[in-house]
Amino acid sequence: MNADMNDNSDKHPPLDRSTHSVVWFCTQVGSTAWLLLAALVVGRNDVASGLLFASGFLMVSLWGLYLWRYGEHASIYANLQRTFAGDALVVMIVIVTVNWRGASPLWPYWPPAVYLGAMVWARLVLKP
Repeated sequence: MNADMNDNSDKHPPLDRSTHSVVWFCTQVGSTAWLLLAALVVGRNDVASGLLFASGFLMVSLWGLYLWRYGEHASIYANLQRTFAGDALVVMIVIVTVNWRGASPLWPYWPPAVYLGAMVWARLVLKP
């Protein structure tokens, strides 16, 4: 049997700390920036809904910071999955609450699906 048959070269090499930081920063900014933008835009007409989006931004940011600071024992893949799952949950709660209030235009329910797509992307790219 050829020794190359047992080689796991199809898996990506582990990320070094600087690459890990870049991936984490981009993920964190990309998954939270739209919440802050929505808070600013919606908050002009409906302060309570704007505050809901701002609180969602704060919760998602704190969750990401927690995983960054205390998640070093886990792989970047595991932490990204946790990040996206937490983000999807917070975003769904914010959107359902804003829509339930009825004070601002109805928000679509598909944004949490973007996070689920990101989870699939991380699975395909990072291969745990």
